[in-house]
Amino acid sequence: MQAWAQRRGVRLDVTTPGGFRSPLTSTTMRRQLSQQLLRRLGRNSSTLLPFLVGAAAGAELNRRATRAIGEAVMADLTRGAPSAC
Repeated sequence: MQAWAQRRGVRLDVTTPGGFRSPLTSTTMRRQLSQQLLRRLGRNSSTLLPFLVGAAAGAELNRRATRAIGEAVMADLTRGAPSAC
């Protein structure tokens, strides 16, 4: 059990009744994890920023095209369908 727990980064604490203690229970561990995630976000933001800008521009173009198609369909429907005979 000890070897399995150590391989997976789980802390085995024999002083607690269940034997396992969540690694995020301590305030220090939560703070360290939060700081690590914020640092990673800061490092990756310069890489991800062009993709986010491109996604926003693509979404706007898609919204405009969808609106134009919807207006064309509505115009066709309000004009009435030509007779099939």
